[in-house]
Amino acid sequence: MYKLLALDLDGTTLNSNHMVDKITTYWIKKLINNDIKVTIISGREPRSVIKVANDLEIAGYLGAMNGGIVLKEPNKEIVFNKTLLENDVLYTLDKCNVLDYVPIVLIGDDAFVDNRNNPFAKLMDRFADKAAIEVGDLREYLTTNRLLESVNKIIVSDEYDRLVKFQREFNSSDDTRVFFSLPFFLEINPKEISKGIALKFISESYGIDPSEILAVGDGENDIAMLEFSGKSIAMQNAMEGLRKVADEFTTSNDDYGVARVIKKYFFS
Repeated sequence: MYKLLALDLDGTTLNSNHMVDKITTYWIKKLINNDIKVTIISGREPRSVIKVANDLEIAGYLGAMNGGIVLKEPNKEIVFNKTLLENDVLYTLDKCNVLDYVPIVLIGDDAFVDNRNNPFAKLMDRFADKAAIEVGDLREYLTTNRLLESVNKIIVSDEYDRLVKFQREFNSSDDTRVFFSLPFFLEINPKEISKGIALKFISESYGIDPSEILAVGDGENDIAMLEFSGKSIAMQNAMEGLRKVADEFTTSNDDYGVARVIKKYFFS
């Protein structure tokens, strides 16, 4: 019997309207009422993760920023907070400027962009609880406000084919981890963090063995989380990289994929 369900948000628990449907909500709450632990580990900022967790009545440990931030409800206590190195922030911003890509800088609950008129900059608003803040020149803004050491991650936003090209030309340092969270979001994260590392911390805090964990996701940033878990489930809408490591598949996030997993593995 699995004792912990680990869930991604976008493309997994949330449908295409960025909401948790009533059926999925019912099954998650039923799981909690049967004393099964549920955690969310998302690429989103803490505020968004906490909001969804509160709506679903999920308490305990939660992961944000792809595991770069782990916090504990109900007091929103931050257990750890990992940031990029200053040189990696500057290199990424300069690379985006030279190659004409849109960087989105994430610091805690806030997202910063240089120009909100760019449609790829506006994309971030669909995946956060607060609109991205336009600051003009990002490099200058972060330097002037002494925020270069506070950056949790940078998202490069564009069409998938262009992002693949960017990824090939991006010389990541030994201190960064680069992957797709969504087809239009390529993320630069600190190397020491992943959803798998966050899930390891959370499961150990609960005294739960990896074999007792079931994880569900759809993006490449979910790979480490699924690899750590005893049972790994990919959504029907999952990216190819994740599909290769999943044990099984469920239906899409618009067809109650998470609800079907809960019903099959916890209540059959």
